[in-house]
Amino acid sequence: MKNRISLVVMLTLMMSVLLAGPSPAEEATVVGRVVDTQNIITEEGVIYEVALTDLGDELLLDHDGDLVEIIGTIEESDGLKIITVISYNVVEE
Repeated sequence: MKNRISLVVMLTLMMSVLLAGPSPAEEATVVGRVVDTQNIITEEGVIYEVALTDLGDELLLDHDGDLVEIIGTIEESDGLKIITVISYNVVEE
């Protein structure tokens, strides 16, 4: 009986650890200006580092200084907000 209880407790703890892992990235829309050929800064002053993907590279290289609307997934790492671009549009000013 003690072995069965120990097994249940151990399995419960293992499941808790597995389920408490990092949460998946959340999808969001961000409007901001491409700056420094690496970042997006919003009107509120929030800075997003753009993940280096084909679409992210295209956005950074072709639209430096432009106001853009980005749909992407956002993750935080060591206090940095990193956006992986799913799609984007240049906002007409």
